[in-house]
Amino acid sequence: MFWLFALLSVIAFLILWRVMPETAGDRSHSIALPQLARTYRQLMRDKMVMYGSFAIGLVFILILTWVALSPVILMHQEGLSRMHYALLQLPVFLAMIVGNITLGKLAGRVPIEQPVKFAAWPILAGLSIALAANLLNSHSYLLLTAGLSLYAFGAGMVNAGLYRLKIYASDAGKGNVASMLGMISILTLAIGIALAKSGYFSGGPPGSA
Repeated sequence: MFWLFALLSVIAFLILWRVMPETAGDRSHSIALPQLARTYRQLMRDKMVMYGSFAIGLVFILILTWVALSPVILMHQEGLSRMHYALLQLPVFLAMIVGNITLGKLAGRVPIEQPVKFAAWPILAGLSIALAANLLNSHSYLLLTAGLSLYAFGAGMVNAGLYRLKIYASDAGKGNVASMLGMISILTLAIGIALAKSGYFSGGPPGSA
């Protein structure tokens, strides 16, 4: 399936490269690849940009790992029906939506750093609840869902603010910075999810020993 996504992405890239209209700059001047490479090297040396890119990826590893493993945990391990599984997804994603709405309400009223700092508390609290749920009882999926929902609320609040802070953390072109943020955060997500999945299946479901 992932190979199909990769193939479709390459096809989409080639089509856009050929037919997408130019909206900025002069079409008579092509992209200078050496200059582009130097810009990316400079961004890779920029600690603020790199730390922010890793932070964006790290914040969402837990959420996307839950998306990947929750069918196994809830339906295969706990024996829940598809309906119960779907209902247990609602609090997590609704909490993330509420987090984004909360950030939208605060935007323009307080400095952008303030919601980012505030969001750290529900993230840490939710992570602690989820960890406690697994340590106390590996089958306490309701408590796990509650912890993940609180975590998702914080993640929803922190994402846009952290992204904006890092976009303007460098004097380089904002398109280049946004591209670097996207590449590093997606790479962080991919590695984190792969490690989490490998760890879960290698160690076996909780309580299987």
